[in-house]
Amino acid sequence: TNEEQDKINTIIFEELCIGIINPSSKKWLLDIIQKYNPDAAILGCTELPLILSQSDTRIKLLNPMDLHVGAALDFALKE
Repeated sequence: TNEEQDKINTIIFEELCIGIINPSSKKWLLDIIQKYNPDAAILGCTELPLILSQSDTRIKLLNPMDLHVGAALDFALKE
């Protein structure tokens, strides 16, 4: 929902970007992920892995930075 997106943006820009790791925000983010019961969740902002890790949930968390680095390495090693 728009409200969920706004809260995620608030957590990212008013907490994580300035080094604040709030346990209640972490819980809220995990609750949102679990609410939708996805097969996986993309941590689509570089700050989100600061507060969420795979050990926090059974739902697969996909870190785009890890995926990009892995793809770049695979590409470079093929040459």
